[in-house]
Amino acid sequence: MVLRKVDDAVEQFKKNCIKQGQALEAGNYKVGNKSAKSIYESIVFLKANHQIDLLKPFLFERNENLRIWSARALIHSYSSLCLKVLQDIANTSEGIHGLDAEMVISEYKNGNI
Repeated sequence: MVLRKVDDAVEQFKKNCIKQGQALEAGNYKVGNKSAKSIYESIVFLKANHQIDLLKPFLFERNENLRIWSARALIHSYSSLCLKVLQDIANTSEGIHGLDAEMVISEYKNGNI
């Protein structure tokens, strides 16, 4: 999908974060990878249009994967808040999302994000 509107990018981001999280939990990496590509496209579009802050409300959503991706996208703008969100997930989630949150924290601290 070629993104042309900010609202479409935000909706695509949310939809694909949820879809990718479900795919990872089910072990369906083909769907997960396709969704991740759409997530990256949304982030790039929102950054290019100076609208990345529209993802901030997703830091407080229930879906862990949505929170992780939002924190990753916003970590340079809201590092304290995003690190707290990621640490909370890392401390409370026993599955793939806890590990993913730990990896995002590590990659950020190592300067790779």
